[in-house]
Amino acid sequence: MVALVSGAAVSPTRAQETLERIKAQKTARIGLSNFAPTSFVGADGEVTGVSPELAKAFLKSLGADNVEGVVGEFGSLIGGLEAGRFDLIAVAMQIQPKRCEQIAFGNPELQFLQGFVVKTGNPFDLRSFKDIAANPDARLGLLTGAGQIRFADLAGIGKDQQVLFPDFEKAVAGLQAGRVEAVTGAGIALKHIVQTLGQPDVEFVELEVQPSDENGKPVIAVAGMGFRKADNDLREAWNAWFHQARQSGEALKIVTPFGIAESDIPGLDVTAASICP
Repeated sequence: MVALVSGAAVSPTRAQETLERIKAQKTARIGLSNFAPTSFVGADGEVTGVSPELAKAFLKSLGADNVEGVVGEFGSLIGGLEAGRFDLIAVAMQIQPKRCEQIAFGNPELQFLQGFVVKTGNPFDLRSFKDIAANPDARLGLLTGAGQIRFADLAGIGKDQQVLFPDFEKAVAGLQAGRVEAVTGAGIALKHIVQTLGQPDVEFVELEVQPSDENGKPVIAVAGMGFRKADNDLREAWNAWFHQARQSGEALKIVTPFGIAESDIPGLDVTAASICP
């Protein structure tokens, strides 16, 4: 289990000593958002999900039996990491060039396609980012700070068509209220939300065309743990542990209960260094 705590700054240490502090104090903090199934607060009040459970297993290998979760809005996670409110981000954050300028990513634990949640019947027939760009009456709901904002910009979706929300629950409520015509995000997260809501007025849509990068190439997103750039030793420790856990099957065993299949985990040749400039 991962206990839920407030976001007071981790103390007292310099960033480059984080790995040593975790080993000495046997305690670590992870930052995350309610972003099921990748990270969320369960019915029992405990933090869980794909990334928190992987992080917990990794931190336990360092001797940290006490792992505390700090939950915040997705858009505040990088700032919270840099401010020292937690030791790493465990929310399966998409690895993208601009984020690489701010933080260091561990080698990715997930890969996924983007999707939409729309009103039942998809009345605007929205099946790609380009469909929204081509329809001035269509508005797209996105999470503040989400990687999909980059895809929306590249697809030519105007800022007046982009509506930001702090989390998926509020975004889907905005869809139901008519504030947007679609909500986008990682397909694995959107499917989970639609299934959990169980409401007949919304549905998940697989995109016919995935959003493209700056070179016009369709993107399969990969996501990983986020670390402060000064914490290279902690990041390298994660990379070494995750590589071994992939090979032994431990990682797959951890994520399977959250609906993750082996095909949802990138190959060992896909590294953060191959994605970040």
